[in-house]
Amino acid sequence: MSDNTNAADELLAQGQSVVSAKAEDIIAGLSSVKEVDLLKAALIAEQAGKGRATVVKALENAIAGLEAPDGGDALNAAYEAEARERAEAEVARIAELDRREEAVRLREEDVARAEADLADRIESLNGLPAKQIVADDKGKDDGAPVTPKIDTSAHVDMYLEKPQFEGGPTEALVHPDEVESYTAGGWKEA
Repeated sequence: MSDNTNAADELLAQGQSVVSAKAEDIIAGLSSVKEVDLLKAALIAEQAGKGRATVVKALENAIAGLEAPDGGDALNAAYEAEARERAEAEVARIAELDRREEAVRLREEDVARAEADLADRIESLNGLPAKQIVADDKGKDDGAPVTPKIDTSAHVDMYLEKPQFEGGPTEALVHPDEVESYTAGGWKEA
């Protein structure tokens, strides 16, 4: 009787060693285990220990496969199909990451183009080298906004006799392209 007890204890210890690794390593290694009694001991050890559902299910499938009339060929096919599914999922995940990375790169290009367009607009409105203002601003870390220096000689002095609202402006330096709209609003050239 003690020989049977020792053999059972040894088998249970071997089963415990089978399930002592990470779940994915256990599952990956099951196809190489061909002893039903060892798999049953590993199943008992897993259920008594960590009880990981995926490991329990894999052990049950491995036992069923070895006890099947085909001798486990169906189980090996199932493992291969699962491995293919995991590989396909990983390929899809990598493709999604590549797509997102490309989208980020394209967005960064869009932002760079928008910054360049904005700099060109500022330059055309103020007659200033806006690209230099933007370049100078990039070196600042004080958080203060950049206030471009306006060449007032290229602007027209205009005024209102009476403000349009309480506390409103009565004087303005107006870009030559905007003089007509200001005149339509009641402003006069000084």
